[in-house]
Amino acid sequence: MGKFDGNQKGYGHTTNSIKNISTGAQRKRLKWALELAGKNGISTIQAREILNIISPAPRIYELRNKGYDILTHWIVHIDAQGNKHRVAKYVLEKSR
Repeated sequence: MGKFDGNQKGYGHTTNSIKNISTGAQRKRLKWALELAGKNGISTIQAREILNIISPAPRIYELRNKGYDILTHWIVHIDAQGNKHRVAKYVLEKSR
């Protein structure tokens, strides 16, 4: 799987609409993105900027409780203003 950038096909389903901020829709978008990203994973910043999920950690928690094996790696991300942030990068180990 390649790097996830939000331009992948399959994103048009109604419950996956970027404007749908229900927890269920956010979980679906995040699971979809994790599957597409493969070993590259999805960072907190990507979840916020591309998937419109302001707080991805609770969605990851919910997916884990549903049986998904998701690893957390800590990375340093430099934002557009040049500030460093220590954020999580989530990687789906195996899909259900």
